Amino acid sequence: MADAAMKQQDSKFDMVTLSSGYWFAFDCDGDEITVHGSAFSGKERVYINDALVFEKRSFRYHSRHKFPHAGHDYEVHFSTVSVFKASIECLVIKNGSIVGVKTAGYYVGSKSKILKKMLVPVSAGLLAGLAGATIGLDWSGYFEEIPFWGFLGVLAGALGLLVAGVAVYWHRLRAKEQRDAASTGDSETTGQGQ
Repeated sequence: MADAAMKQQDSKFDMVTLSSGYWFAFDCDGDEITVHGSAFSGKERVYINDALVFEKRSFRYHSRHKFPHAGHDYEVHFSTVSVFKASIECLVIKNGSIVGVKTAGYYVGSKSKILKKMLVPVSAGLLAGLAGATIGLDWSGYFEEIPFWGFLGVLAGALGLLVAGVAVYWHRLRAKEQRDAASTGDSETTGQGQ
């Protein structure tokens, strides 16, 4: 049982996915510094010895976070190395000296392998867009008799349903994060970023 838990924990550092995000581990003077960047929500978290000490949301290409912990000044830098490969570099600094630099990427390998991985989703998106445009242009004659405000109302209703769906998904994701934090004993309110 313990071997399965260790294998699962090690695997999160090996592979970047949309659900697990980017994980970096550093050893500094006997302390384990773990840095997590969510590929979905943009939340960046820093754990020292499995205790959450900093959390902040950022969607920038480069972010820098400074925070004190146990009498030491820490800095964590996230830099986007390659947008094409979804590659992120993490730099950790403690009291002005570099602890370590690590890079992780969603797409690894040569450009031809990356293009092969992207071919199916991009092709599906192009076909869906082409089908939507064809249907929309074909049906556009039916909307000539509907007043502009009626069409705008239908459009606003569709947008409202989309926002509601995203809100429900976001709420479920947040509830799952809180359950996971409670099961591991982490406190979401401890060490929140400024």
